[in-house]
Amino acid sequence: MKKENRLYAYSAELCRPLYFEFKEEIKFEGIPGWRFGFDDNIFKSVDNNPDNACFCPPRFNGNDSFFPSPCEVNGVTPLGLCRSGMKNYLPGV
Repeated sequence: MKKENRLYAYSAELCRPLYFEFKEEIKFEGIPGWRFGFDDNIFKSVDNNPDNACFCPPRFNGNDSFFPSPCEVNGVTPLGLCRSGMKNYLPGV
């Protein structure tokens, strides 16, 4: 494994894969290690990170265009894709 490699995991709660990138070298009780964390773009809007488009459902709110699509807002992840059409969102961490 190299620091440049991403670590991938699937989150059933978010219905999507997640990836982690190297952030810093650490020591835990004298043992050296590497800390990985979310990439800054993972929960960005589709406008800011087009790679998130495949995780975006069509607009959920029918003809009401007052509310933006969840994918138009940075830091918001829709949960309805694999949760039976649930209209809930998870704010980014």
